[in-house]
Amino acid sequence: MLVTFREVGQEGEIGTVVINPKKFKTGSTGFFGVDKLNINGKRCQVLVQLVEIGSKAANASPTPVTTAKKGK
Repeated sequence: MLVTFREVGQEGEIGTVVINPKKFKTGSTGFFGVDKLNINGKRCQVLVQLVEIGSKAANASPTPVTTAKKGK
């Protein structure tokens, strides 16, 4: 998937960033990408993170229930 950047009120694109599916450490799912773009003559690092709302709960696996056994 591509995310395109444009300057408001200007023609043309500043650049694009490729984002790929990602499962985050939190359990949420979405997309993530990093690239470098030239903006107004300056080199900038661009980070794009899209997180699907509610995906953490949807991906959560039930926590197994364990019972502690008392020693004899």
